[in-house]
Amino acid sequence: LDMNLSLSTVNPIARGIVHRLDRGTSGCICLAKSNEAHLKLIASFFLRRVTKKYLALVPSPSSSSFQEEGTIDALVGGKPATSKYRVVSTFHGDESSSQGVTMLEVETLTGRKHQVRVHCSEIGLPIIFDPLYSSFQPPVPASRRKTKKDLQRNKKRKAENDNAEDRDKSSLPKPISDIELTMIPGQEKFFLH
Repeated sequence: LDMNLSLSTVNPIARGIVHRLDRGTSGCICLAKSNEAHLKLIASFFLRRVTKKYLALVPSPSSSSFQEEGTIDALVGGKPATSKYRVVSTFHGDESSSQGVTMLEVETLTGRKHQVRVHCSEIGLPIIFDPLYSSFQPPVPASRRKTKKDLQRNKKRKAENDNAEDRDKSSLPKPISDIELTMIPGQEKFFLH
C-alpha cells in the first residue's frame, strides 16, 4: 500500500498497521501515522482498553434454553479466550424453511486468531458459510431449488453480464436474502464476523 502517506515505521514489514483482521472478514483496521501514535495504540490493544465488537450471522438456536446474551470462555488455539455475545435480531424463514438466521453481536475480551469463529462454533452456532468452522449450509426450500437447466441458463447470463449488482440472490434462503449482504464479485463463499 503506497499512497504517499506518512505511516509509522514501528513495524517495517506492515507499515502503520496496528492490528489485524482474519482473512475473509470485513471491518475496520487501525493505521498509525506516527511511531508515537503506533506505540500508544499497540499499548491500548495490549492492555485491552479497546472494545472490539463483531456481527456474526449464525443459524437460529433450536434450543429453548439458549440465552439471548452470555459469556463464552473456551480455549482458542490452546489459549484461554473470553467473548460476550448478545442476539441483535432473528430472521425467520417462510413456512417451507425450518431454519432461521440470527445475528449476534460478539465482543472479544481477548484477542485470539479466529476467536469469534471458534466461540460461535463452541456454543453450537457456527457462522454461516464459514469454510473452516461450519458445516452449516442453510436449506434451500423446494420452491427455490433450481434445475440443472436453470443453473446453466444463469451461468450463461452471468458470463454475459459481469455487473455485480445483478447477482441472482434467489438461491439463498429467505432469511439470508432478506439481509442486505454485499458479496465481492467472483466470491461464492462469504461470512460475517
